[in-house]
Amino acid sequence: MERRHATRRRTAVRVGVIGGSVAAVFLLFVLIGSAWRALSDARSDLLTAQSAAAAVAHDPNLLTSANGRQQLADDLNAMRQSSDNAANAVNNSFGLSVLSYVPFVGRQVDGATTLVNDTRTLTEQGQILLAQLQTTTKASSATDISIPALKTLDAQVHQSSTKIANLITPAAGLWGPIRGARTKFNTNVSYIAGLLEKGGNGLDYALPLLGADGPKTYFVAAENNSEMRDQGAVLSWALLHTNNGSYSIDDPQSVNTIKLENPAPFVLPAGTQEVFGPLQPTQIWQSTNATADFPLSGAIMSSMYTKATRGGTVDGVVGVDVVALKQLLTLTGPVAVDGIPIAVTSNNIESLVLNRLYLKVPAGDQTSRRDELAAIASAVVRELKGSDVDVARLVKVLARATQGRHLLLYDANPAHEAVVTSFGASGSVSAVDPTGTFHLAIQSAVAAKLDYFIRSKVDYQVSVTSSGDALVSTTVSITNTAPLNARPSYALGPDHTNSFFPGQYVTRTYLWSPRGSKTPGGIDESGLVVDPTSATINPKETKVLTFQTVMPHAVRHGKLTLHFIPQGLLYAQPTTVTVTSPTQHLSGTLVKHWHTSNPETIVVNVAS
Repeated sequence: MERRHATRRRTAVRVGVIGGSVAAVFLLFVLIGSAWRALSDARSDLLTAQSAAAAVAHDPNLLTSANGRQQLADDLNAMRQSSDNAANAVNNSFGLSVLSYVPFVGRQVDGATTLVNDTRTLTEQGQILLAQLQTTTKASSATDISIPALKTLDAQVHQSSTKIANLITPAAGLWGPIRGARTKFNTNVSYIAGLLEKGGNGLDYALPLLGADGPKTYFVAAENNSEMRDQGAVLSWALLHTNNGSYSIDDPQSVNTIKLENPAPFVLPAGTQEVFGPLQPTQIWQSTNATADFPLSGAIMSSMYTKATRGGTVDGVVGVDVVALKQLLTLTGPVAVDGIPIAVTSNNIESLVLNRLYLKVPAGDQTSRRDELAAIASAVVRELKGSDVDVARLVKVLARATQGRHLLLYDANPAHEAVVTSFGASGSVSAVDPTGTFHLAIQSAVAAKLDYFIRSKVDYQVSVTSSGDALVSTTVSITNTAPLNARPSYALGPDHTNSFFPGQYVTRTYLWSPRGSKTPGGIDESGLVVDPTSATINPKETKVLTFQTVMPHAVRHGKLTLHFIPQGLLYAQPTTVTVTSPTQHLSGTLVKHWHTSNPETIVVNVAS
């Protein structure tokens, strides 16, 4: 009897255990099913939201018109709906809530839930920023910016930049699609946060630049691309006045009106004095831009202006060349300029003011020639004042010109100048990565306008040694397309000093190599090491120049980083960089080509 009872009890226990196990398994399947449905429901909405976020981040044109901003608002609303749906699906899932406590599985659940909620936060910040941008553009015009709205936008950009940057979390421990989605999200968020940080810095400077704290005056240096120094030669100038968000520009003048009989009391750095001192950059306006360092050029011009005007001062210097003016003319349309018989447009400005007007002037005639670039800048500002150009579109054009070194800023206030440098508008060649930066400049040594006819390309051959040094061979090909057997003119020369028949071009070409590198005859200048050379190039002729650079210990922590800053030429310079090594294993970018004036950075992983 007792045995039968014991057997029944054991059987009941077994049945209970089995039943409990079945129930547990059933519950687990229910939880997994619930979690899977929640993740499946969220996945579609999450992918939609992330795709829209990526499209928005990489299409800045949406911000440059009222219609584009409305489209962006619609996109953000759709993103918000998708991200809200995804967040509701994962945040209200009982299955996911329970599974979050299970080892390993919980990490995946938490990763998915965090990603969904981070996407919603990103969308919210996008909507907030767009709303404030809309307020600013509606309250502003191209030449009358609402300072209160701009201040609010500036504060919001910095706040959103911080919040968005904090959304970047490691993908460690995540697997499969969740890991891939988090990695992709981090990449997009990093890109957006970087744009916002740079934009916030730009807005920080836009406020004092526009006279938010009182009237400001800036020296506008019109830089002529047909007579190149590092930037164009300064041949004409004007004064830009700003106050409380509005700005205007005075009538332009030739630099002959502020000619100096003696140098300005400005002490050049030792390297700059050694390389460029003979060109008299503190006395001759055409030589102020010979150095690659525009902060130095700006300070020199400010000092020269004060001496020439017997005490007049400016708050900074704006360097603007014909490429920047061409881009601005796409906004304004044709402008009329005194002394130019036809309207100046984005299509004719280069050939008209850099060549055709000079062909009528006799060679060597310094009295009758005129440089019209400052006059065109003045006309563009006047045209903007009467136009309905969208202020966001104007900002985009100015940013593009700055990136290509066609529009540079110098501020006499050191704190403001530091902000200008932070968003890449100062023209400093050593601000980003001085131990890895290269900068090449082809400069004219002829008193003519021959750079209009000059085309060039450059090839960097980089070899990494077993010790981690980098040997860089730079080859520059310069072609003179000037016509053969032309008549003498101010455009083609000769100047009978450095050139002796029309079209003969003489160049001073400089390669700035990274700080701490070794080059034959290298001199510390502009925060880098410059190696100068020269060449005479006749019409229809090509010359090849070479430079050799040794970068000791260039490989750091398994990476070789090279930063290239092209010269702001009239014609973008085709560039090729090739990285090889007979003894090292390389991964990453080995060959890269570009044909723009924008800075480029190459990072190559190196393993022994």
